[in-house]
Amino acid sequence: MGLPDNRVSSLPEASETVEVGDENEEILTTTPISVASAIPAVAAVTATATPGRSSPALTLSGRGVSDRGRGRGSSLPPAIAERLARHKAQEQLVYKKKMKHLKQIVKELVYENAALCDQVAEVQQQLVVAAEERMFLLKRLCHHQTTADHHNQLNTKNNSYLVLGSGSIDNWDGKKPKQTTLKRKPSDSNHGNNTNSSASSGTSDKAIKARKSGSNKPKRLCPPITLDSAGRPIFPITLGPLTIHSLGEIVSEREAYHNEHCIFPVGFCSSRMFASLRDPLKPVLYTCKIVDGGPIPRFEVVCEDEEESVVVGMSPAECHNHILHTINSTLNMDLLTIRPEGSDSEERGCRFFGLTHPSVQNVLQACPGARKCSKYKWVKFEVCRSEAEVESVFEAEKEASLCHEALLRNIRFARHHVTSPS
Repeated sequence: MGLPDNRVSSLPEASETVEVGDENEEILTTTPISVASAIPAVAAVTATATPGRSSPALTLSGRGVSDRGRGRGSSLPPAIAERLARHKAQEQLVYKKKMKHLKQIVKELVYENAALCDQVAEVQQQLVVAAEERMFLLKRLCHHQTTADHHNQLNTKNNSYLVLGSGSIDNWDGKKPKQTTLKRKPSDSNHGNNTNSSASSGTSDKAIKARKSGSNKPKRLCPPITLDSAGRPIFPITLGPLTIHSLGEIVSEREAYHNEHCIFPVGFCSSRMFASLRDPLKPVLYTCKIVDGGPIPRFEVVCEDEEESVVVGMSPAECHNHILHTINSTLNMDLLTIRPEGSDSEERGCRFFGLTHPSVQNVLQACPGARKCSKYKWVKFEVCRSEAEVESVFEAEKEASLCHEALLRNIRFARHHVTSPS
């Protein structure tokens, strides 16, 4: 088969040696001729040399020529081209399916991410609402608990209240209460029966009076405290503006951890509402603690609006005087009296901590180790039996240096008299 004239004429002339391999390894050498004239001869030699097998050096087709296997600019046979096109189409189809699958996965992930973001936002909103509800319920609970304590003070027989007398102080130490007996003095035999009876009755009356009166000091009234089934106080103990969170542990072997009027247990924690150090017209929560400071106890007071600054002192009076001095500086007036170090100042500082509150002091005297405090003077308490007695105890705590309501009245009174014309 020859090539068309227009294509053959356009082929360039070349001088080369064409080698055709066959079984006899014959070699044809040509002189410089044109490619068009060499094609029929090469084709004839190839056909006669290896029938049914194409030469590796030269391949002929119906439309073009392939020089040295695959020449430049030559086209593939239609069957091969069709197979290649079909293979490429199949590859493209596979890639399209994979691409579609990946797009579907990405779309599902986007939807899932959006749903998770919505759930997170909803949970955060629920947390905010729950926190607000918790604060509201906590305030309501404190209010109702204070009201219930006042109502339950009259029902001491129905509830298990802490009633500690002189005979039941050592119950927590595992000791039995001491029993007191009356001894009758022997009377003279010369006296008659009337004299003996009158003397014995007089002696017994005196003994009864002495037993009732006890010591010369009167007993202090203390509001009742609710106990659990084991006879222990239920914390927190709410006593008006004062709240006791922990009684701590009495360290009786160190003399600095108690004095004549008060015991300083390590770990004691209380809180009360009092004037803010920044704005005395605003009530904030003060937290009082007693920490083990080695030979001397360390007293700490933390104000709610200034938690980063802690008032530290070697006595309750030192901390309390610092708070009063700060409030006076904020108000620019000496409204609160700062007493020098002494019995009065120490007693007021202990009252601010709640250590000398009758109910707290009564419980501390019943704690283990209280009997071993050598310098402490024992105080006898009597549980309030009426609401009037309870009110009298809380009335003593309504002092400007301890109660925020009393301080507000003093501030308004002082400002009114300062601003009013004389």
